[in-house]
Amino acid sequence: NSLDETVKFLNQSKAIKDFEIPSLLSSVKFAVEQALIDLAFKQKSVLLKDVPVLTDSQIKVNAVIGFDSKENILGQIEKKIELGFDTFKIKVGRDNPYEDFELLESIRSTFGYDIFLRLDANQKWSSDEAIEYLERFKDYVIEFVEEPCEFTCSTFRTIEESHIPIA
Repeated sequence: NSLDETVKFLNQSKAIKDFEIPSLLSSVKFAVEQALIDLAFKQKSVLLKDVPVLTDSQIKVNAVIGFDSKENILGQIEKKIELGFDTFKIKVGRDNPYEDFELLESIRSTFGYDIFLRLDANQKWSSDEAIEYLERFKDYVIEFVEEPCEFTCSTFRTIEESHIPIA
């Protein structure tokens, strides 16, 4: 039946993490999944909680850390860790990129690698800058970088040349 086929399809697609898909295509993947789920539920009366593929995974919620001094950012992270957070989205893209490098170095030297880091550049960089900076960030073990470039073609080039996933 269509619900079983939908669940099978979604199980197979779970291996692909959304941030490994170019941003325009992840929206398409989401739309297709939603349409298949909707269709399957309309054809068979089933409760959402009874479909394990839709409820068995967790998405870590991150604490967002905006632009601030290095000392204040380290203090914010420490407070968030005390509240139970272990995943942080750090705003990057300062006018002086070396401040971003120093910040990430300070975060890792202070908190180690038991916390997860995500970066958000708010489309600040060109593809050349993004590729250069992400290469420098590789030792800091970054989960993904959100919106590194303003233009889609620049983002696609960055995706092709970066080892860090782009969201």
